[in-house]
Amino acid sequence: MERNRYKTEIAGNTYTIIGTESKTHMDMVSRLVDEQLTTIKNLAQGTTNEQAAILTALNAMSDQLKKQERLLSLEKEVEELRVIAKRVEDVEKRLSQVEQIEREANEIMAKKGYGKVQNHIEARQIINQTSKEKIQRSRMKK
Repeated sequence: MERNRYKTEIAGNTYTIIGTESKTHMDMVSRLVDEQLTTIKNLAQGTTNEQAAILTALNAMSDQLKKQERLLSLEKEVEELRVIAKRVEDVEKRLSQVEQIEREANEIMAKKGYGKVQNHIEARQIINQTSKEKIQRSRMKK
């Protein structure tokens, strides 16, 4: 990564920052730090620049920690959703198989002149019975 040098002013002091971020990013960070320092110094009259800088750093670390905790929580939620999605996929696959079995059983029933199957268990039984009959017929031909 290319390292860049940035000059910025924070709380009346000029700083040179070296980093890989864009100038826009660094300008925004500098502006936020300067605003935070100014806010702290206005809220706590008599606070030195060093004290305000430490309070700003504490606030920044607190915010970062909260965001990291939120990120971990979201990553855990994503993983849980992946597990649920896999289960849904498995159920959909099984449902598709059951529907196929019912279609086959209904075709068999229609050929024999009977009504539709009542449920997937009956459908499986009809298919199994039909398979047994086919096997028996093929054995008889031999």
